[in-house]
Amino acid sequence: MNKLHTLVFGFMIIAASLAGCMDDSEETDMDNDADNDSVIDANDLCPDTGPLDGSVNDDGCAQSQLDDDGDGAMNDVDLCQNTPAGTTVDATGCEVIADADGDGVVDADDLCPNSPAGTTVDTTGCEVIEDADGDGVVDADDLCPNTPAGTTVDATGCEVIEDADGDGVVDAADLCSSTDAGATVDANGCADNQLDDDADGVMNDVDICSSTDAGVTVDANGCAENQLDADGDGVMNNEDLCPDTPSGTSVDSTGCELPDTDDDGIADVNDDCPNTPAGTSVGNDGCALPVQLGYQDVRLLGSNGADMFYFSFQSEWKLMKHNAIDGVTEVGTFPGEPLPNNGYSPSKIVQIDSIFYFIGSDSTNGQELWKSDGTIAGTELIKDINPGADGSLSVTTGWSPIVMANVLYFAADDGSTGAELWKSDGTTQGTELVHDIELNSGNSFPRDFVALNNELYFVATDNANGDELWKSDGTNAGTSMVTDISESNWDAEFLTIVNDLILFRAGIQGQGYELWKSDGTASGTELLKDIRAGSWSSNPNHFTVMGGELYFSATDGVHGKELWKSDGTSTGTVMVLDIRSGSSNSAPNFLSAVGTNIFFAADDGINGSELWVSDGTATGTILVKDIAPSSGADSDPYMLTNLADTVYFSANDGSNGLEIWSSDGTEEGTVRTSSLSGSGIYPFEMMNSTTHYFVKIVNGNNFVLFIHTL
Repeated sequence: MNKLHTLVFGFMIIAASLAGCMDDSEETDMDNDADNDSVIDANDLCPDTGPLDGSVNDDGCAQSQLDDDGDGAMNDVDLCQNTPAGTTVDATGCEVIADADGDGVVDADDLCPNSPAGTTVDTTGCEVIEDADGDGVVDADDLCPNTPAGTTVDATGCEVIEDADGDGVVDAADLCSSTDAGATVDANGCADNQLDDDADGVMNDVDICSSTDAGVTVDANGCAENQLDADGDGVMNNEDLCPDTPSGTSVDSTGCELPDTDDDGIADVNDDCPNTPAGTSVGNDGCALPVQLGYQDVRLLGSNGADMFYFSFQSEWKLMKHNAIDGVTEVGTFPGEPLPNNGYSPSKIVQIDSIFYFIGSDSTNGQELWKSDGTIAGTELIKDINPGADGSLSVTTGWSPIVMANVLYFAADDGSTGAELWKSDGTTQGTELVHDIELNSGNSFPRDFVALNNELYFVATDNANGDELWKSDGTNAGTSMVTDISESNWDAEFLTIVNDLILFRAGIQGQGYELWKSDGTASGTELLKDIRAGSWSSNPNHFTVMGGELYFSATDGVHGKELWKSDGTSTGTVMVLDIRSGSSNSAPNFLSAVGTNIFFAADDGINGSELWVSDGTATGTILVKDIAPSSGADSDPYMLTNLADTVYFSANDGSNGLEIWSSDGTEEGTVRTSSLSGSGIYPFEMMNSTTHYFVKIVNGNNFVLFIHTL
């Protein structure tokens, strides 16, 4: 294009030179405009402008005829009109920039001229590698893509944690940088052999006294004197005035031995039984552990102070004694001709002062009245009331002796008068028939003896009157029927003294069994209260006296069998509490008076048959303890007995079987006292001395005597 301009300019100079040589005709030719672009040919540098070339400039050239930047692209199509000279351009007049790999970065600037097609590159033409956390590991390979800035990472982009000693605590947090391999360390990277928590100079790993006071002297084990007890008596060395006390010795605060009078290993200060015999096994209270003795049979006689006497049978009957000093000792063999264990001898014991009266039996005299003072010499037949081997006494006919004015009253059969009222002062001569109620050989069977105002009251039977209330002053003449309650009366029984009255149960036709009373006179013997009105019986039962009132079970027909009490008046005879609401029976049983409370077994319909206590008021009548707590389970308290102002009984808690329990009337004070661990056992009799209680327990065909401290 530059060449064209040069050529045109040359023509113009030649034309000017020739202008002076032209004639007029030639001048006329000079006004011609061959391409009709309004620029005369003489001035038209582009004489061939076509009609489609558009407007022209003063030189007669259209944009399609001009190339201002000389790049070979006419102005009308040149999009880059100022292209530097020599630049290679495309059809639009713009520079052709070489980009061999097509990455958008010209080859001249492309440091990576062979980037694969589609690769994202930076301004240098090199691939842009994504590394979001800037740790130098591309995201595709970065297993820890959010590493904090400045963190040293490994080939996976994860932090390189420096742990020089390999203890699992990084060096930056490790206070103990040279921990032994495999040692257990704390959060600070320290092992016990690198720590001294109490700053006593002994590392934790060998310090067996970890809390030593600051500044004290310690041994190689890190222990100070106030942390050591060389003789194991519980007093530290620094306070122990007797540092060589034998093991197990009870000591005082100075480490010196406490007195132990009975040498049972329990110091007197802690010994509830300080006079235990040598060799006796004791508990932590210094008292003898329970003794369980097995016999073919055993019969408790009773106690004189701390001495309990009983008969035991193995191959023969033996008189035995127990006390806290000697334990169980054999007094001797039962005197008389030996008898096999027939289940009847000895039995039915009553005590006058220190003498025990009982039914004894031998092959010569049969079952007769015997006595014992606890020695073999003092164990003897009082009288052969029914001469010969038949015997006068029977344990099967309700022999229930009583003592009045130091005289024993009982029922006996001498073989000619029948079972009648007898008495004994303990001598042969003083043992005699009081009165033959049912004349000749008939039996009146005197029973239910009670004493009131120096007179004996009892129930006896004769053909004329049936079962009636009788009394005796101990003489034949002074023995008589109190009154004939009714011709149709049924079994007066359960005679019980309450204040100056005899309360008892009796039944008459049309009224049933109800509560009666007597002051010992015919006129003073009457129905106390018809608890269940009409001909039905209230069936008063389980008579027990506490605080001048009679406690018993009965039903009024509206409520079931519940706990009642009576002060001897009709208005004072009331139900204590409807324990099992409604007409169902709570069935109070085994009533036992202890202090100002009545203990008994009852079933409230929720907890089963359990231990209850009452002070005689409704609010004071409560369940003591649900001994067998499982739903629907009964512990069945049995044979509640007052022994030394504590109630003892048997019960089954559902886990240990039938065992002996005691209670002070509180839930926490109701505890199991035995570990009999047997099946088919039940208590048969309970007694106590001043130091122990004794339970005769039936165990199948044999017996166990359970002995425990009170």
